[in-house]
Amino acid sequence: MKKKLPLISLLFFGVYLLGIAFVTACMPTTTVTYDLNMRPGQQYDFSIELKEHDKLDISISVQQYDIGIMVESPSGQVALPYKRVETENFIIIAEEDGVYVVTLDNSYSISNSKRLTLILKYPQKFTI
Repeated sequence: MKKKLPLISLLFFGVYLLGIAFVTACMPTTTVTYDLNMRPGQQYDFSIELKEHDKLDISISVQQYDIGIMVESPSGQVALPYKRVETENFIIIAEEDGVYVVTLDNSYSISNSKRLTLILKYPQKFTI
């Protein structure tokens, strides 16, 4: 026999979920912009500390050719598989607490430097 949840319980649960969504949406964010000139064969790693369910918003724009990008989770799992891009936006939802590593890769290029802009947006962390 199935138990039915009272309507009031469903209403409270819905209000609870809306509250979480509102608090998450109102959290201050950190926005970091990097203007880079990557030499042939060069690779950059950027470390970002995230909590589970944090959103990492990545925008990248390459002015010449393309660049490789990937994101690795704290446990070494691939959060964003390696991809060569010219202009792209990605959203990563953290599945665990810890330091995520965003890797930009120009190691496949033997003669072309790449000029690019990388914008990272993620929840602001407060320290006391």
